[in-house]
Amino acid sequence: MNLFQTLKEDNLFDGSFLDKSLIQFCFANLIQRDMDQVILEWNVHRISRSRNSISPTGKPAIMFEMPSLYNADNYLIPVPSFATDEMSIHCAYNSYPCDKDFYDLCNILISENICTQL
Repeated sequence: MNLFQTLKEDNLFDGSFLDKSLIQFCFANLIQRDMDQVILEWNVHRISRSRNSISPTGKPAIMFEMPSLYNADNYLIPVPSFATDEMSIHCAYNSYPCDKDFYDLCNILISENICTQL
């Protein structure tokens, strides 16, 4: 993440649509992969006992899946599949890491550059 700060400090990033789209095109999938790894590691790490805390200890994934082991209540509310299907209609799923037109343009430029390098 220091790279992004350096780009900004060196006035190579001004937050414009073009700059944001370039960052998204180049780094969105990498950032998502790293965030997914953080989630996996967080959910299986052990929360240690703390002297001045009444917080539970254990692994977050187990604490979530089996709250009764920690004398906690399960506050999950089952949602019928028809409701989630209905709500998914209203969700915007993005297949591209940035604006689609910008994504297409970048791929054209990449393919042209590859062809000229051969």
